[in-house]
Order: sequence, then structure tokens, then C-alpha cells
Amino acid sequence: MLPNELFTVNKKSFDHLVALEGEHKISYQELSVLTEFMLSKISALITQKKQPYVLLFNNNIEYVVSFLAAIHFGPVMPMNPGLPVESIEDIVSSLSPAIIIHDSANANKAQALASRMGLKVYEAKLDALLSETTGNHASDEIINPPVANDVALILHTSGTTAKPKCVPLTYANLKASIQNITKTLKLDETDRNLNMMPLFHIHGIVASMLSTLSSGGTLILKETDFEGFIHQLQSDKPTWYTAVPTIHHKIYHSLIKQPQINNLHLRFIRSCSSPLSEVLQQNIQKLLNIPVVQAYGMTEAAHQVTTNSVVQGGKLNSVGTTNGIISVRIIGEKNEILSTGVVGEVCIRGTSVFQGYLNNPKANEESFVDGYFRTGDLGFLDADGYLFLTGRKKEMINKGGFKIAPLQIDQQLLKHPLIKEAITFPIPHETLGDDIAVMIVGDKRLSEEIIYTYLGDKLADYMLPGKIYFVDEIPKSATGKINRLSLAKSLPKTTSGSQRPQTQLEQELVDAWQNILSLQKIHTDDNFFDLGGNSLSASQFYNYVLIHYEIYLEPIDIYKAPTVTKMAELITHRQRFSPNDWLTNIEHVVKKYEERVHKT
Repeated sequence: MLPNELFTVNKKSFDHLVALEGEHKISYQELSVLTEFMLSKISALITQKKQPYVLLFNNNIEYVVSFLAAIHFGPVMPMNPGLPVESIEDIVSSLSPAIIIHDSANANKAQALASRMGLKVYEAKLDALLSETTGNHASDEIINPPVANDVALILHTSGTTAKPKCVPLTYANLKASIQNITKTLKLDETDRNLNMMPLFHIHGIVASMLSTLSSGGTLILKETDFEGFIHQLQSDKPTWYTAVPTIHHKIYHSLIKQPQINNLHLRFIRSCSSPLSEVLQQNIQKLLNIPVVQAYGMTEAAHQVTTNSVVQGGKLNSVGTTNGIISVRIIGEKNEILSTGVVGEVCIRGTSVFQGYLNNPKANEESFVDGYFRTGDLGFLDADGYLFLTGRKKEMINKGGFKIAPLQIDQQLLKHPLIKEAITFPIPHETLGDDIAVMIVGDKRLSEEIIYTYLGDKLADYMLPGKIYFVDEIPKSATGKINRLSLAKSLPKTTSGSQRPQTQLEQELVDAWQNILSLQKIHTDDNFFDLGGNSLSASQFYNYVLIHYEIYLEPIDIYKAPTVTKMAELITHRQRFSPNDWLTNIEHVVKKYEERVHKT
């Protein structure tokens, strides 16, 4: 899809509304004129046509016009305006950009960046553009216009520790992805898309902006008011929107507060860029009586890889099929192709998939196998070709040799009626390597005991979290994504306890823990897992309790009572209600064992 194919002005769409932003409304004809005018402005400022063009904008019409104009000359590089100047410079400096184009809101940052890098700047102002353009404004003919395999868009991956990798996408990549999205979503000129995503992100650029323009629809660019979202749906009359699950979550909890929901024009909602929970998907569909289409996308594939059907629906927990646009294969540890239903790494190849990172031969060598891009995602294909994702390869938690997909724990937690958001992530452990931690946003009535009681019948013992954190909000990126691997860094540092034993039982338990964990000093408020405890040392402790107190502890008990103080309370409670009742204890243990055997 070359620049002049991104949107088409014909008699049918001549006066059709293309974009809404506050009080501003422009038609496809006006967009065409503005783009032509911007072309002439940029052309007068630059000498090297095919160098990258840095775009520094909020979500507005100026950005749409600047994007469509600059992409005629060379690759555009939309940047997150929330990044510090130094971070932007670090990302773009090696690519020798030609110019920085920006809006008034980001003028100071653009000027600072230009000063550091010795670049020209151009400020796009919609009012000025509208006043300067009268009638059709033909720009000068572009010398050496881009061809299909030229780079059209450069984005960068959101790395955690390493420098972000630059992803070059060609005009052909964009064309394939845009056509894929418009076809699978059945988009046309009657559709109105309420943009929910930042337009510096591949999700916002391709799925929201370019797919809307390509299909002749209307793009609504307004700041989202989650509290009054129902009024936005009723007044702007969108027929669809696409977003990440965290945004869907906010919208759902806003809408359920409404006494009634009517006068909506939505025909579907799309979710992509991170996993959507089964519970949230079903709740939204039930509330609005429209399909929630779950898709799978990434920057390296110009966004969409697979999707469920907007017409026929799809399979719950699946991210859909490729619809023949992209080839997907699942590979194992030795790069062997795995059969249906077997979990492995998802690899992709197709016309929308990029050919490699810029200036990064090491990453390229590691990222491709037999011409297929290794996504780093884990999943499997079913017999019908539907893709199911189970997690990220780098996010797998290695707890004492057990490989645990955090998404499995997320899915169980999110089924609890009092939990709104939950995320599972690894934390360092002295003897296990990794332990499991979870962050939960939910009802104030929640407690660790409630969570462990709930999970105890749903997860294997080794999958139970060692730490539970109740928070008001889970840290997210500018695009609404959650980085599991960085969550541990946001936690407060663990401090050792200070409480001394107050009873004979507490002193006995302290002595037992010190012996089992080979520690010289333990306080009664120290956490068993923070001290280096694991399933093996827990088993030793269970045996100690059985011998000395004739009490059978269940595997989950150490999670419910991870300190000496709480464990002493638990043992005292068990002694009070079932003193020396060996038959009751044995029957209980046998029942639990049979339940676990049946569950596995």
C-alpha cells in the first residue's frame, strides 16, 4: 500500500467525514487538500527525502495529516511524547532523521530534541493549515517516490533491560496488514471508529487509524472519559473500537454502573496486544449484546497476526486464525515443528511480517528460523487452525524446576467475583530461583486467606503464589500493557521481622524453622518463603508438626500461615477443634489426596 493508497477520495466519499476532534471536523476532501499542502511544506524543508521523519504528537488531526504527508517521502517514526528527550534521542539518533514534525503541545520537547541533534523542526497547526489551504493545493511532484518494498514506518519495541529494537515496516507490510484487518472486520464507509489507542503504537496506527482511512470510515479522536463513557458512545455513535484489555476493563466497570444502556450503535468491539480474560470477554458481550473480537498482533507483523471472526464469532480463549494471510507454525526446543495441541513457540511468516531489525544482526540471527519470525509467545494450534496463547517464553516462571505459565494463574484469579485485575509475575527466591507473586486489584474484603482458599482447589501446590500484593492499581505502560518482568522492581524492599516468641508454641516453631532452614535467628513475623523456604523444607516442617502435635497440615497451610505467629494460631485452632482425632485427620488427608489425583 503506497502513500496514495492509504485513503481514496471519490464522489461517494468527497464530503464524507473522516475525522472528529473536539470542535474540529474534516472531510476526506479536506484531508486530501491538507495532506497535499503539508507535502509542499515538508518538501521545502528537507534535502534527503528517504531519511526517517520523527513525529511527536498527541492524538489529533494534525498527526493524521502529518503522518500521511511525511510517509510520501520516507519512513515515519512516531514517538511516544511522554518519553524524556534523552530517551527519544537515544532511540532515533542512529537512524539520522531528516526532521522533527510536531504539534503545539509538544513544541518544547521537539525544540529541545532538535537542538541536541541539530535537526530542523516543523510545527503542524490545524487552524493555520485550514486557513492557508483554499481549494485544491497541488504539491510538487515527488522525485523517486517510494516503492512497495521501501520502509514506510519505523517503530521500536518496548524492551525491559536492553536498548529497544527498531522495527522497519515496508509499504507492502502495511498494505497486507490493513487489508487483513478491513476484510476480517468487514469495515466500510458507514463505520465510525472511536480511537482508544495512542497513535505512536502499532495497534493505534494500523488497526485504528489506517484501517479506518483505508475503508473510508470516520475516525473519532477524542480524549476518553471513562466515567462518562456511555454518553460518548451515545453522542459520537461509534460502530466499533479496538483497545487493550486494561481499557476494556475500565470501560466495562464504567458501563455496569449505568441504570440502562441504550441508543448505542456499536456492532463489535476488538481486543488485541495482550490477553483478554475469558470472564471479561463474556461479561462485555453479555452487557452490550455484541461480539468482542479477540485478535493477536505485534509490531513485527505490522500488527494483526490472527483474529476471530466478527460475523461467525470464534473460540473462547483463542486469538483466532490467520485467514490465510500469515503462516503460523509452533516449534519446540530443538526447532522441530510440533503437532496439533502441543504447546511451543509461535513462529510466523507472511507478507505483513518484517524482514529483520535495523542495525541489529545479533537479534536477527536469534529471531528467525527457516524464514519464520520467532515471536517469543507460547501457544498451540487446534485441529481447526485456531491459535491459543499460553504465555511469553521469557515470562515463564522457573520455580525449583517447575516451569509455570503466569497466564494460567491470572485466568484462575480473574474468575473470582471480587477480583477486578490480577497479574502474576516472578520474584527472586534464595533456593527456588523464582517464586510466584501476584498483584491484585479488587474488593476491600479480599484477604490472603480468601485467595489461598480459592486457589487451593484450582491449582497444583507448586503453582500457588508465595506473595500476594493487594494494590489500588497495577503499573502499566503508556499503551496499557503490563510488563511482568519489571513488576518485581516496583515492590517495596522486604524487611526482616522483629517480633520475638510470645508463647511456648511460638518458641518451638521458631526452633523448628531455624533447624529446617539452617538459620541462626528467626522472628515470629518473618515470612517462611522470604527466609528461603520451599516445598521441600515445607514438607519437613509438616512432618515435624505431625510428630510433635499430631496435626496434619495441608500443602496450602504454609501459604495461609507463612509466619510463626500465624502458624501457631493455625495449629492451636486445629488442636482445639480436633485434638488427637487421628481418624478424622486421616480421612481428611485421604479425601484431599483423592481430589488432587482426580484433578491432575
